[in-house]
Amino acid sequence: MLNADYDVEQMVDRTLCLVAVAVSPALPLAITCGVIFAIQRLKKQKIFCISPPRLNLAGRVQLFIFDKTGTLTEDGVEMVGY
Repeated sequence: MLNADYDVEQMVDRTLCLVAVAVSPALPLAITCGVIFAIQRLKKQKIFCISPPRLNLAGRVQLFIFDKTGTLTEDGVEMVGY
């Protein structure tokens, strides 16, 4: 419940200050360093990534199915995950 005497402009200002403190300016740099480190580890295992931003998503993959011959799939592949 808001106090009627509380200034809305001051509340917005404090909210923006809180967000600025919570999200550190170094966060993008930390993410970039993590991606570079992951790419180097993969290269040692002779795994080459053509899209570095996809590494964050790839870390969540638990199962990957290859169908080289196309006998199991058609043009439209539909994956269902649990």
